[in-house]
Amino acid sequence: MNSPPLTCTADLTIGVGIDTARYGHYVTFIRGHDLQPAAPPLEMRESTQGYQQLQQRLEQLRDQHPDAQLHVRLDAAGQYAANLEAFLRQLPWPITLSIGDPARNANYRKAHFPKRKSDDVDSFCTARFAVVERPQASAATPPQIQMLCEIAGRLEAQVKQVTRLINQWHNLLSRVFPELAVYTKDLGVG
Repeated sequence: MNSPPLTCTADLTIGVGIDTARYGHYVTFIRGHDLQPAAPPLEMRESTQGYQQLQQRLEQLRDQHPDAQLHVRLDAAGQYAANLEAFLRQLPWPITLSIGDPARNANYRKAHFPKRKSDDVDSFCTARFAVVERPQASAATPPQIQMLCEIAGRLEAQVKQVTRLINQWHNLLSRVFPELAVYTKDLGVG
């Protein structure tokens, strides 16, 4: 599926919508002025090869439309989106990268395609959002903040795990010693 040739103008924007997932991502490329495909969609794996395919497709678009501004939009949906963000930020040419929360992107899709839900529709809607709504570029998260987020996430997971284990322990003890709760209120102390 080849898109027709396009005469570039200084204000040409190409929206790149990326629907992220654990094992792979779906990428849609649309022209901003008519919302038609700027390139065939790309299904890429979460792998080095997948990232190379994405970079090649973006390079092809830049070669075909040298005056075009690439506006990439993706969900802030976990580590896979963070991987894509880091990759996109290190590309050797300027792009506008906006990152939206999944709920907002889902609501946008529901507003425009209420009866359709699939990776290609989600990807198209994120590309459409990029060129129609023109969100501001998202600032890069400093490495120190990324590290703090990882530490906080691990601490939160540890607290949940300890709480779960204390609850299991209490459940087991209450089966053989039901009056234990009368003698101690917090099994986690001690």
